[in-house]
Amino acid sequence: QIVLSVQQLILGPALTTKTDLSVYVQIEALQMSEVPLETPNVIMKAGTASFEYSRTIDLAPGNRAWNAVALALSTKEEVPLRRRAIRRNSAQSLRSSLRNSAHCSESARLLVSQEDSDVYFTVRDAATKASICEAFVNLESLLASGKDEVSSQRPLKDAADSVVGRLTVTVAALDALRKVKAA
Repeated sequence: QIVLSVQQLILGPALTTKTDLSVYVQIEALQMSEVPLETPNVIMKAGTASFEYSRTIDLAPGNRAWNAVALALSTKEEVPLRRRAIRRNSAQSLRSSLRNSAHCSESARLLVSQEDSDVYFTVRDAATKASICEAFVNLESLLASGKDEVSSQRPLKDAADSVVGRLTVTVAALDALRKVKAA
């Protein structure tokens, strides 16, 4: 099992000038889940919001989550790419092409290396659905450290890569990652 939780959001003053800002957090978890992983909408109070959101994703050999984690952990080395440069559409289409190509070169597979194992937490404006900022937890780093991220305060970055707040999250995945890696 993998547990993904969102506990608390703290945004800096530059982002909290709008009164009654309603936000939610969307979790992009390697497409492990068939249903969207999103917190309920919460109204910010004095730059903070509490979510108390948690989802458990079951991993079993051959299921969707297992296959997503196995693909994310399958690369052998990290290619130093800027996270935002390969995010979203380009990374997803590249992953899809790699999954569907039996004749793909090893160097192309390395393009989705460590970034492919990032779980993203995107804070969105509930009214417009626009991304405000995001944080991530890298599953390969979690596996290498040998520790789950429990109530970890992650820096939130905006589109300009400036830190604009903190998001407290839990990613409890170490046992599951070890099982997938050992298979």
